Amino acid sequence: ASISGARSKTGTSFATPFVTAAAAVLLEQEPLLSPAEVAEHLAANAADLGETGFDPVFGHGLLSMQRACAD
Repeated sequence: ASISGARSKTGTSFATPFVTAAAAVLLEQEPLLSPAEVAEHLAANAADLGETGFDPVFGHGLLSMQRACAD
């Protein structure tokens, strides 16, 4: 939070804790997944942003753990 109120945040340093938490939730549900399988699952559940598919600005897109958190 800033003195002038809430502002949106962007960037990998801000995204990292969210991706880490998503990976932890996924591994709690499926502990035998390999690191590559975790990455594949997270990428497959991201909402595509920008150019179609992976791109240098948005990567795989906006991470969504809605299905995992619905259980």
